[in-house]
Amino acid sequence: KSLYSNIVLCGASSLFSGLRRRLQSNISHLLHQNAKVKVMSPKDRNYASWIGGSIFASLPFSSSEWIKKRDYDEVGPSILHPQGHVHDCK
Repeated sequence: KSLYSNIVLCGASSLFSGLRRRLQSNISHLLHQNAKVKVMSPKDRNYASWIGGSIFASLPFSSSEWIKKRDYDEVGPSILHPQGHVHDCK
């Protein structure tokens, strides 16, 4: 229930005129009437991915924890979860 009241739009596609209102209306119609639906569209949402990436890059990770592109290319998605729990969406 709390998921429906905490929907945040981000990215360039979220800038379409009326998207927030339409999404909120459509989700409200799909749920029962007492469900609270709130869709938020922050002013800087077109930069949200860059802001998030910047914050992530500034975290104190050791470079030994990074996965290099050549290693990913060689091993594939299983390098992220060695137990093989990654689901391929192809």
